[in-house]
Amino acid sequence: MKTAITALLVFFSVSMAAGQAICNNIRFIDKTSIPGFDNPYSTFKKYDNAGIVPETVKQRIEKVTIEETSRSFFQKLIVKQVLVCDADVRKKMTDASRFKDENGNQIDYVYSYLYEVKLNNDIPFLFRVDYNKSGELMRKVQLSSLNCKRLKVINCDRAIQTALTDKTQPIVHGIDESFLVVNPLKKTLVYQITSVMDPETSMVYIKWIDAYNGKVLARRNYKVEIENPKDVRVGG
Repeated sequence: MKTAITALLVFFSVSMAAGQAICNNIRFIDKTSIPGFDNPYSTFKKYDNAGIVPETVKQRIEKVTIEETSRSFFQKLIVKQVLVCDADVRKKMTDASRFKDENGNQIDYVYSYLYEVKLNNDIPFLFRVDYNKSGELMRKVQLSSLNCKRLKVINCDRAIQTALTDKTQPIVHGIDESFLVVNPLKKTLVYQITSVMDPETSMVYIKWIDAYNGKVLARRNYKVEIENPKDVRVGG
C-alpha cells in the first residue's frame, strides 16, 4: 500500500512538473481547431496593422465592438495583425461556402482582427474577431465569449491539475500540450488540454477546462492510428 501511494505521489509530482513546463510555454493565440468553428484563417492575406482598412470601416469596427463590450475594454485592445479574405483568397479555398456569418449568410470579404488584451493584468492573450467589408460583426459570440468585464482567469497549473485528477477518461501518461483559447461553442475562455498518447491503447484525451472557474466543460478522445511497417526483405 505504501509503495502504491509513493508511486502515485511520484506520478503527480512528475505530471505537475511537466504541467508547469507546459504553462511556461502555453499558447495564448487562438489557433486551435475547435470542432464546428475551424475557419480557414491560414489562407487569409496577413497585414501587420490595420492600415489596410479604410478609415470609415475602422470607425464602424470601433463602434460595433464597443456596443458589444465597452469603451474601456476597446481601449485595452492592441491590434496585432489584420487578416483579409477577399476574392483572390476565396478562389483558393477548397470550400469557401463554409465561411458564413452567425445568421448563415455567406461572406465575400472579411477583415479578421487579431487582438491582444492583458488577462490578470499581465498575461498577453490573443483572440480573433471577424468583421465584414463594412465593419459589421460577423459573430457577436467572438466577443461575448471573452467576458470583457472579467479579464481574470485561473492559472494554468490549476487547469492542468483539474485535467490530471478528472476521473472520467483519466489521463495516465501526462499532458502533451495546452492552449488558452476562446471557445465560441461554450461561450467562454477555456484551457484546451491534450494528453500524451496512451502507449497501450493509442488513445489521446482532450479536456476543456473553463478558464474562469476551473470546471471541466467537455471531454473528447480519439485513437491514434499507427501503421505497422511492412516486412522488408533485404537482398531480394
